[in-house]
Amino acid sequence: EARAVLRQTGFLAPAADGGGAVENTAGRPADRFSHEAVRSAVLARIDPVTRADLHARAARLLSRIGLPATRVAEHFMAIGPVNDQWAVAALRQAAREVVTSGDWEAASRYLRRAAAEAVDSDPQVAADLAAAELHRNVRPALQHMHATVQRVDDVPERAALLLPVANPLVTLASSDAGPVFASVAAALPAASPDLLGPFAAQALIAGERPG
Repeated sequence: EARAVLRQTGFLAPAADGGGAVENTAGRPADRFSHEAVRSAVLARIDPVTRADLHARAARLLSRIGLPATRVAEHFMAIGPVNDQWAVAALRQAAREVVTSGDWEAASRYLRRAAAEAVDSDPQVAADLAAAELHRNVRPALQHMHATVQRVDDVPERAALLLPVANPLVTLASSDAGPVFASVAAALPAASPDLLGPFAAQALIAGERPG
């Protein structure tokens, strides 16, 4: 009944593309607020817990109907952590989408939000952030690189995660990077040339012995 009144007054309209969708569970097409000001005013009157739940439900709805991950992720960007690993996956997918157009700023934004959501400081998110920040600012890339190293003991896994930042820009920006790359190269089995080569090269650039 409330929806019917809102439609009659023009505050709600059919959400053909899912934008600003108000989820319903009765099998009817979703609705959207017809004006952003109306949406903002309504959300401002909702308590934070309920608002977070609405955003999380909207994100899942948009994902189910096949909208881009960036549209899904914006709902998580609008709220704080909700202890939802599905949100981490959605945010990482959004980062991958924007990277295809070279928008590393947006990728970093999505990944920072994913890091806030990740349980036990997910090393994959830290590695993704290191790779994204490398295109913006080397210093944060180094910080996330070191965070990845601290969270992963398995050498091949660590190498696979760090491979995107095994880059001269990182090596030359920090005296700490060379020893990290050298230690990875030294610990990798010779049967892993695809991983060993890049790390050995960076160790040599830094003046370190790669093994």
